Amino acid sequence: MKRTIFSAFHAMQTPYQIKNLYLRINHLKDVFAILTMSIIVSACNENQQIRHDLEALHERLIDFTDISAPVLDATVQLDAPRKSSLRLTTTDIQINLREFYALKACPLSKTIAERNTSLGKTQLPSIRYAYEKSLISALQNCMDILPDDNQMKLKLNNWLTQKKQALPIVWANMITQSNETYNAFAISADFISGTNSDQFHASRLALNYIVNSNETTTLESHLKTLQESRLFARMWRTQWLISQYLTQMSPLLTTYLEQNTCNTKQEKESVKIMQNIFRLFFAEKIQPVTSELNNYHYQLSPLFAELSHRLSNIDDKTVAFAMFIKNQYELGHTEYKASIQQYVQLWQRVFIHCT
Repeated sequence: MKRTIFSAFHAMQTPYQIKNLYLRINHLKDVFAILTMSIIVSACNENQQIRHDLEALHERLIDFTDISAPVLDATVQLDAPRKSSLRLTTTDIQINLREFYALKACPLSKTIAERNTSLGKTQLPSIRYAYEKSLISALQNCMDILPDDNQMKLKLNNWLTQKKQALPIVWANMITQSNETYNAFAISADFISGTNSDQFHASRLALNYIVNSNETTTLESHLKTLQESRLFARMWRTQWLISQYLTQMSPLLTTYLEQNTCNTKQEKESVKIMQNIFRLFFAEKIQPVTSELNNYHYQLSPLFAELSHRLSNIDDKTVAFAMFIKNQYELGHTEYKASIQQYVQLWQRVFIHCT
């Protein structure tokens, strides 16, 4: 019987050498597993850091002022319309391939055959959109090369018109039914970190591509970016978290201002300590995130507006998703800014207290 490479290897090694080698391999496996878990945990912690920093600020203020305050609680569910409720139906036109076999110069039969396969009939929304774009292009090319007296030209023109009219519906389904896009706007358990891990630049390029580009050559790679970053959902969750937390934290500062009469040296010194708390917890940790959130918002808002506008003009179902997007980047951001303004104004009163 022929020996395997593995058994031959064993024959050349002493039992001690084999045991030592196995121990080293297992050690390397453990190290690799620990490194992998460390990377995952680090990323998870980074995307939850803003919550931890807000809670740490709140707890520090409670400890120092000795003012009782309820535990922070925030509901940051985005409440997007259910994905299944947004699906639109399209009517396929029946195209007989035999009618095109005689058109040697027209490269349409191959494009249509792709759709007639079992794979073509179960296409993902993004693949379906790319296919419809290529079919429209092929129909237009055939129209351009056929003479005006060709009997097929009228039929081609009718098909081309129907396909162009249905394309916005196919595009809308790509936006609302693709896991990548739906998750990017509506599903995440995380928040932004304000660092490169947010993938802001890649996400902005991807959003611009699906909203404004007529090309589909790099569509799948852009969708993959949106799925990985889920930046828009994380942005909007961060807005709601900060808005709700700061609103709940404001009464503590109001109570502090009311209780601190500035009659003693200790009360006057406490203002300086409060200033340090603000600097260490808010200015150095929370404000950088809010600054990046504002930056993301102002750069992405034109694309959000264009996307919601296009969806609003397609169907009542897509209007619901358009309104969801608009509520997040308009109403949600307005409430977020108001909560920050109110909170900072309270701190400004603390800074000049006892002066």
